[in-house]
Amino acid sequence: MEFIENQYLDEIRSTIRARKVPWEGYVRAELLNAEQASLFKTLEKYPVAEWVKPVSENLQQYVSTTMALLSPPSRDDVVRYIALFVGDVITTIPEFTTELLADSRCWPALTALLTKPDEQITILTTRVLAVLANSQIAPVDVIAELVAFLGDKFLTSPNTNLQDIAVQELALLAQTKFYRPVIWEKRSVILPQIIQLAQSPQFGLQVQYYSLLLIWLISYDRTIAKGCISEYNSAQTLLETAKISVKEKIVRVSVATLANYVRFSPHSAIPAIISQRGLQIVNLLSERKWADDELRQDVETLKQQLTDAYNSMTTFDEYYAELKTKRLLWSPTHRSATFWKTYIEEFRSQDWAVLKQLVQLLQTSEEPVTQAVACNDIACIVNTAPQSVTVLNKLGAKIKIMELMNSADPEVRYEALKATQALIGHMFAS
Repeated sequence: MEFIENQYLDEIRSTIRARKVPWEGYVRAELLNAEQASLFKTLEKYPVAEWVKPVSENLQQYVSTTMALLSPPSRDDVVRYIALFVGDVITTIPEFTTELLADSRCWPALTALLTKPDEQITILTTRVLAVLANSQIAPVDVIAELVAFLGDKFLTSPNTNLQDIAVQELALLAQTKFYRPVIWEKRSVILPQIIQLAQSPQFGLQVQYYSLLLIWLISYDRTIAKGCISEYNSAQTLLETAKISVKEKIVRVSVATLANYVRFSPHSAIPAIISQRGLQIVNLLSERKWADDELRQDVETLKQQLTDAYNSMTTFDEYYAELKTKRLLWSPTHRSATFWKTYIEEFRSQDWAVLKQLVQLLQTSEEPVTQAVACNDIACIVNTAPQSVTVLNKLGAKIKIMELMNSADPEVRYEALKATQALIGHMFAS
């Protein structure tokens, strides 16, 4: 991926090209000298496709003049033109890119433009930085500044065009393995938004695809793969996306990311995928006809891996895997009196460690289904092991459960009432 495809960006570039820069006036105002003005005025005689010859013949002059006009930046209209010029030639004239990157002023001058209030300048600059960083390893501080800008300014913007640009440029950066940890450092801003954009085509098929592509690229880092699973429950997003999408390329990248999770972080990935009914979804995917050979192979491999793991898991293993995803779903296990009697010692062991995790989930989750299931589970534990009431009281579980009795969700209210009755009924048995 070398170019950023976005109509809004294309319109900005066309608008800047259509405006004539008053080079002679700037020379008279001593904003630049006649030689600098002449270099860029010459280009106005040619379409962009024919810039290769004049730029190549005066390569060093164009590079030095570009840096001179950006260090420090001149007028905004000149900066827009120079940023547009650089963006055009770095994708068509490799020698220019080499000379530009050899200039010590390059990275500082470009990153300084990110502080400009002019949106067109920052849009053009992020594109230039992303493409340059893709062609040569950039300093970590430059990538950190670019990633932070894309996350804070573009990705969270209500302007969907800026979101699209940010996702594409982050995916371009993520092609380089050295940049993936830098992106991960900014995960608190980037990942929630990327996962939201990946979940639905309502933001645009292109945005969805590049969001998924970004997740796939960073999943090649073992630490990041594990974090995507444990911190953001991204396995659920990928499974649901693969299940409902009618676009093969969307399914392809979703399944490929799940395959990476299993490959690089199997102990986290396999239980998480199974707990989100991943085996059933993968079985459905295996029944569909796919044109892509790699997709078919990934689906079959994933199906076999999940089947083998599922056959070796106990019911408690499944429960604990689901708990670790921080998202509970109704299943026969949660309603089974036999399950609670059989595995109550697993909850009691290590000073009620699993029960404490369940309470923590109840206290932090805002999902009604998770809240309802957690209340149900706590009631079942109390009814099976009344001694747990003491632990629950110390953890403040009763307060949270009573708060949920006023929930807007009727199922949450019902399950919270049941849990409260169990706690009160066994209060003196603890």
